[in-house]
Amino acid sequence: MPEAQKQTSSTNLKKQKAAIQTKVEYVINALVNLAMIYIVGKLSGWFHFFTSDFSKVLTLFYISYGITTLFYVIFLFYDKPLFKSIVKVVMNFISIVVLIRLLNVFPFDFSMLGKTFETIFKFVMILSIFGIIIGTVTEFGKSLVQREKGTTQEL
Repeated sequence: MPEAQKQTSSTNLKKQKAAIQTKVEYVINALVNLAMIYIVGKLSGWFHFFTSDFSKVLTLFYISYGITTLFYVIFLFYDKPLFKSIVKVVMNFISIVVLIRLLNVFPFDFSMLGKTFETIFKFVMILSIFGIIIGTVTEFGKSLVQREKGTTQEL
């Protein structure tokens, strides 16, 4: 077999292996999100620092994990880079909404750990929101660059 054919064959094999690995990652992500739907529903029974207000944010968690699961299933069949970037922006936006609602309701009672712990917890949640915003801007910029370079001709 000529050297050029060996390289082409090797390259194709690597692409196929990467594609399979990506599909497995989508399946794992979808399954983890399904598991999280169950786990989040049980949290208040497992940990006593959740207040009765947790039910006010539970629906948002279910919606968030449900939509994320749906997108990972869609990625199994269609995962063009521009489409994935747009979907990631949408998922990030949903995460921001959930975190802001969680901060507003704050269904936690950390009185046994002290006011400092509660303050640190809120600070970490706010940092998470800013991190997601930065990730969203980056993802949006990446999709614009892909579109501009012509590496993604279609959604």
